[in-house]
Amino acid sequence: GEKLKENMFCTHFEKAYSSVQGAYPIINREMAIRLCDDYEFINREEDTGSEGLRRAKRSYHPEIWLEKYIAECD
Repeated sequence: GEKLKENMFCTHFEKAYSSVQGAYPIINREMAIRLCDDYEFINREEDTGSEGLRRAKRSYHPEIWLEKYIAECD
């Protein structure tokens, strides 16, 4: 990830062994702990439409939840 704004860090991707139960929540928790002094917000970026990932992101009670849109060109 990287600094997106003065008060916001953006996570581009997360990697863990899916076979390790709780690996992703631990990654998110530990990253947030390490960033909490430097950033007010963590943007976890696109959820790629994955219902499981969307549900997980909602469980963190986000400050802002943007609606998704699809643009098509003719």
